[in-house]
Amino acid sequence: MRRLLLQEVFQTTDLTTIPTYTMSEEDWLQVEQIAQNKFTDPDFIMGTKRDDDFFHGNHFDGLGTVEISFSVDDGIVTHARIFGDFNQANGHLKVIEDKLIGTPFKKDNLEEAFRTTNLSANIGPISAAEMADLMLNPNFQEVN
Repeated sequence: MRRLLLQEVFQTTDLTTIPTYTMSEEDWLQVEQIAQNKFTDPDFIMGTKRDDDFFHGNHFDGLGTVEISFSVDDGIVTHARIFGDFNQANGHLKVIEDKLIGTPFKKDNLEEAFRTTNLSANIGPISAAEMADLMLNPNFQEVN
């Protein structure tokens, strides 16, 4: 599999023609330093939390924890940011977040906004009703 992949990427049948680089000990130390500085930072892992009006989260069986930080002004969602440990590698959370902005903070409106964002592809097995409830239900407020 590796050979076939390399041949396809470099458009060759002779693997000896592919340029290679052997990393030095110094290279590996630099990689480790970068990884330690960036990938262990909680903001990198969960995203930077904004000072929103609300921060709600809940663990959903078969999915993981979904958290949403959001603000509401005059009954309209003005900001939304989704976080969590769910594992939808190809998900586009910004699509959902952008759809929520300008949505009235009411169950039917929130459900409709979530319904049009392909939740299963972007987060995982969760319904529009569950996401709306996550935002509306004060029982999901994070306690610090």
